[in-house]
Formats: sequence, structure tokens, C-alpha cells
Amino acid sequence: MQHLSPQQLAQWLADDSRARPVLLDVREGWEVGICSLAGITHMPMGEIPSRQLELDPDAPTVVICHHGMRSYQVAGFLERNGFSQLINLDGGMAAWADDVDPACARY
Repeated sequence: MQHLSPQQLAQWLADDSRARPVLLDVREGWEVGICSLAGITHMPMGEIPSRQLELDPDAPTVVICHHGMRSYQVAGFLERNGFSQLINLDGGMAAWADDVDPACARY
């Protein structure tokens, strides 16, 4: 598993020469409703074991949650199940709001 800061993810998303990663948001629906990145794949953490076949195990996948802990756990689970390009967003959406997009609502 790799780690990425919010600033690094923002640079990646702004770089049209790079393929866009899958943005796997594992927060609950009410959390996503408060603030989320455009183009996410929303799959709450509790649904990952039953829905992992919906994901491409070879695609670069940035796993996102509120503070980076749930995403770390999900990335580890997916890695143990054959996913090869997992990236945890360090600090999650809270760090994104602090470091990249202050308009993103905090909760």
C-alpha cells in the first residue's frame, strides 16, 4: 500500500497527462453528503467484502475516508485480496479540507 497526501492527490487530479485513479470513498452515505470529491466510487467500509468484485484489482485506487484510518484498513483488506495498486489518502477528507479545499465542509 502506498500513501498520498491531499496535496499530492490534488496535483494528480489536476494533471491531464496522468490517468485518473479510482477514488474509492468508504465513508457512510451521510458523510459523503456533507463533502466529497467529484467522481468518487462510493462503497461504505462495511460493504467492501461483499462488493469488492465491483472494483478493478489492477486499477490505481485511492481509498478515502474521514481521517485516513478506515481507508487504511480497507486498503489493507483489498491488498490481502489481490489488489495491487492501493493508495491511502493520508488524513482523509479532513486533511483535504484543511490543505486543499477549505470550502469542503468539516464535520
